Amino acid sequence: MYRVLALVACAVLGLLVVMPAWAADYYISLGGSDSNPGTEASPWRNPWIVVSKTFMPSDTIYIKAGTYIIVPQLWSAHNHPTIHLRQSGTAGNPITMRNFPGDTVVLSGTAGGPTIIGVSEGNTSNYVTFDGLTVVGGGGSAIAAIRGSNNVTFQNSILSGGRLSVCDNTSGFRIEGASTVTIKNNKISDVQNPCGDGNASAMTLYAVSGVTIENNEMFNMPAGIHLKTGTGNIATFTIRNNYIHDTTLYAFGVSFAPGDVISGIKIYQNIFATAGSGNKMDSGGDAGFTNDFEI
Repeated sequence: MYRVLALVACAVLGLLVVMPAWAADYYISLGGSDSNPGTEASPWRNPWIVVSKTFMPSDTIYIKAGTYIIVPQLWSAHNHPTIHLRQSGTAGNPITMRNFPGDTVVLSGTAGGPTIIGVSEGNTSNYVTFDGLTVVGGGGSAIAAIRGSNNVTFQNSILSGGRLSVCDNTSGFRIEGASTVTIKNNKISDVQNPCGDGNASAMTLYAVSGVTIENNEMFNMPAGIHLKTGTGNIATFTIRNNYIHDTTLYAFGVSFAPGDVISGIKIYQNIFATAGSGNKMDSGGDAGFTNDFEI
């Protein structure tokens, strides 16, 4: 790891403007140690080490090839992923956690254990990207979670094997109280609870806005994408170019809480091939409602 000061010079009205741009690369490897500085020559060992480190906009954390057994830490819980960042990037300069280019990285947690990776409740982390990871297990409420932050992207990854021992919510992704979130080019599969009901889904979303879900494949679970109010309204949502198949109940569902509103939803160019229904709208007798809803 090292920081490089890039001097960007440009002529503006005959003046020379010099702008500093800082960035650093960090590395995690099975052959590393958490007492190392995190350079490529002396990498860290465990992916959750990022919780205790400070990162800056444009920093990238590369994980080298291998299967990493994710051991729950003191902070691990369904709203607090074992692996999460605690700083924010900026627009155009996100903090990125990803596989080293060309490497296959598996983050393996215990089925039914705490959420493995994402953005933690109570630790705002805006403008962050997770890229190119295989995440297996977890499912205490999700395999991956995005809580209370904005401008978060999770892409080019595989999530599977989420389990819960009771008939409650478990998902590949749980997104709650967040805005401007992009979930794209992922494969999410094999999420189950013992009742086989719609609480087990590829994605569960509460009180979110500005979410784009595109070019994902979701399969082998009761439900695909489930929008739930309960904790607030849902607005400005795009679901496009996804392939949802082999779900036993439905591909896309909505559940309302009293007085909550779901609006600005656009669903198009998806393939829903399910054993149940394509779409499900369930007010549960509550007074929630939708407007500006396009399918």
